[in-house]
Order: sequence, then C-alpha cells, then structure tokens
Amino acid sequence: MVIGTKKIIHHWVRACAFELNGMPTTTHLYVLPLGSYNMLLGMDWLYLHRTKMDCFGKAIECVDDSGESVVTLLFFIS
Repeated sequence: MVIGTKKIIHHWVRACAFELNGMPTTTHLYVLPLGSYNMLLGMDWLYLHRTKMDCFGKAIECVDDSGESVVTLLFFIS
C-alpha cells in the first residue's frame, strides 16, 4: 500500500535481469518490503523503453532492448 512515507534504501541490485511476459530485459532494483507486489518498474525503465499503458485493456506497449516494439498483455489475480 502506498502511504507516501520516505524509506532509506539499504540494498539494491544492479542490472537485474528479468522477463516481462517473455520479453527479457534488465533494470536496477531497490530492495524494499512491498507486501503483495513482487516488483515495481520505475519511471526510468518506463521512459527508457518508451512505454505506453492501456489500463482498460490491461496491456503495455514498449520497446525491447533491441529496439523492437512489443505489446505485452498483463493479467492480474485478485
């Protein structure tokens, strides 16, 4: 839950490799207790990959590390 408080970062992972629905990529991660979230992508990654979000369609369009446009469908379990 986002409550607007500031946290001191003690640990981070440089160039952490991960897959976003099959699209391999990397980002720097700050280790925080996020509760039910596994990972949050920050504005730096979203900007670098020219991300466009379709909240209603639960999809994102972004550019992968090789410069190709990729559309990824997101599925949420509630």
